[in-house]
Amino acid sequence: MQHDQTIAALVSMFFGAKLKGLCEQAGYQYKGAIGVAGLLSRIEEFNPAVVLIDLAKEDID
Repeated sequence: MQHDQTIAALVSMFFGAKLKGLCEQAGYQYKGAIGVAGLLSRIEEFNPAVVLIDLAKEDID
């Protein structure tokens, strides 16, 4: 597990690009994920301080 300065996210590619820049500017590592399984993997690997999910993303079940 990494450190608590990580933010994991399951968001659209457009929103993810903007979010990554903002996270890094604030001193956090941004770890985007593809799909719910990918997000769960990122959470397990990095133990993020925050997990963001874009509920408007069309391919989330």
